[in-house]
Amino acid sequence: MLIPIRLGLTIKEAAARLKCTPKTIYRLVNTGQLDALALGPQQWAIPEAFVTRYEKDRGDKRSGPVRNTSQRTTNTISTSNRRTPGGAK
Repeated sequence: MLIPIRLGLTIKEAAARLKCTPKTIYRLVNTGQLDALALGPQQWAIPEAFVTRYEKDRGDKRSGPVRNTSQRTTNTISTSNRRTPGGAK
């Protein structure tokens, strides 16, 4: 008699726990931010300890993946360098 052994969470289960999409979980695994076990070409198991460590390492207890919250800078064009139609300044 075979007894099934659960190696960890599926991608969908990990996404539900971290309150993000499965695509985000794949990105976290591919960038090394979240460890996972490759079981086959498209099969992954993510032990709960790995998810707990990810939650701890990101430094806060809020739900969802870490996001870059830095503000974007905008490029402005100086009006003194702008040309008018016909080539005159």
